[in-house]
Amino acid sequence: MKIKFSSISAHLPLIAAVAVLWITILILFRESIYLNHGIFTYVLDDPYIHMAMAKNLILHGVWGVDKYGFTSSSSSPLWIIVLSLTYFLFGVNLFIPFILNVIFATIFIFIAYSIFRYYKLQPVYNLIFLLFLIFFTPIPALTFTGMEHLLQIVLIVSFAFISTYMLFESKSSNLKYITLLILAALVVAVRYEDLIMVLIIAAIFFIKREYWKSLSILGASMIPVFTYGLYSTLNGWFFLPNSLITKTIFVEAKTQLISLNGIVLLVNNFLNIQNLFIFIPLILAIGLLVFRFREKKILWNAPNILLTLFIGTATLHMIAARTGWFYRYEAYLIVLGILAIAIGINEYLPSVSKWDKKLISKNLTLILIIFVLFVSLAGRGYCSFNEVPTATHNIYDQQYQMGLFIQKYYKGDAVSLNDVGAVNYVTDIKSVDLLGLSGLNVSKAILKENYTIKDIDNITRQNHVKVIIVYEDLYRKYLTGGIPSDWIKVGQWKITNRITCFMDTVSFYAIDPQDAKNLTKNLKEFSSQLPPDVQQSGNYMNN
Repeated sequence: MKIKFSSISAHLPLIAAVAVLWITILILFRESIYLNHGIFTYVLDDPYIHMAMAKNLILHGVWGVDKYGFTSSSSSPLWIIVLSLTYFLFGVNLFIPFILNVIFATIFIFIAYSIFRYYKLQPVYNLIFLLFLIFFTPIPALTFTGMEHLLQIVLIVSFAFISTYMLFESKSSNLKYITLLILAALVVAVRYEDLIMVLIIAAIFFIKREYWKSLSILGASMIPVFTYGLYSTLNGWFFLPNSLITKTIFVEAKTQLISLNGIVLLVNNFLNIQNLFIFIPLILAIGLLVFRFREKKILWNAPNILLTLFIGTATLHMIAARTGWFYRYEAYLIVLGILAIAIGINEYLPSVSKWDKKLISKNLTLILIIFVLFVSLAGRGYCSFNEVPTATHNIYDQQYQMGLFIQKYYKGDAVSLNDVGAVNYVTDIKSVDLLGLSGLNVSKAILKENYTIKDIDNITRQNHVKVIIVYEDLYRKYLTGGIPSDWIKVGQWKITNRITCFMDTVSFYAIDPQDAKNLTKNLKEFSSQLPPDVQQSGNYMNN
């Protein structure tokens, strides 16, 4: 079979964008492997939580961070299912989340390219906006998170596009309608905050008097919520995942939502400095929507709906949910913003092949503002490119070494942690989580706002914990008295150039004097295996 050059050249924007994506990922991969002495690590501890849960589901039939029981430790049930299926097919492997993310990143570029072609963007502009999506989101950095955000982007962009298509096509097939309902369920199963977009789309269908579609979309989106909630409550846990129960802005404001303080808290969440990179496309989208309405006097058309979806979703997300933490929480909003604005300005962009001076002069200000504002997002892409290798090295120096240490000396024992990911993936332990992500009693105490130093001590003693590895300063910050005074501190590790680890220093404690003696011996023996840039201190270094 001969491939015609003309058929290839017609898709040069896609080919070029995918090539740029893969080369960028390869460069970051090579640099990370070099920094980490040939070991591959992710940029966060969080992906290891999902990997540990998927491992335990496949090997032990347990939905939990360890094999000893159910834990509601992830707000992305779909990602755990995807990982579990791939583990079942190919075996438990460190690289699977990374490979999946490369695949989903490539699929997303193909989807974005196809959407731009559908809305007739010229090839040059198609390529420009594809590059914007790659570097401003930023797609390569998300690949190294090993988490669900690229799958989320694939699903939510497909959901937005098909929804918009069905809203304005007089004849849409049953297949598209069924696909829309499936996507409504999947986008929520991958990230619960995607309910925001589902609600906005359902509201638009309702306004257009397509009541059944509106209600069915809402109904489909709630299936994964109620299915997981029922499963979780049957296991004695909360209806929602612990990460949502203990960390959302509404939980923080639960006692004062109807008060002035509650309103101030939500406004402050919206104005958070971490939202800066969302404000740029948000302001642009609002201005473009106003401009388009004044020009055409039409509100309900496809580009305007996409702009409205982005504006509504971004605004509600910034009020009610979190952003930041290595570019990931707001990534889908950046994608939606770039897609919506690219489609919204398409008809005002001058033809590359035939420059229309009247069109250029008429819309020059709009065109310049758009590109200047988009270029201002370049800092996000630049920083992410520089931070990925260092972030993987943070995890290599801290959580990965913790996992190796526990694997060597405490496999099968009870271990208290505040980072439960890498350790539980690397080895099998009885995990005692002191921050509530995988600890039911802890999360209940946090919700009741009576989590005390006494609770921490009781939990560790009741579980016969052999070693405690925690961020000491974290407990001093949030608990009166900090670490229990009768715990025996043996030593600490400190990393340099911290980017993604919550704190740079982890401390090692024991409760029983004999356990402290063993811990001292083990840390001293292990000290020579640590990377040279990990700064060690404490009693075990003096013995």
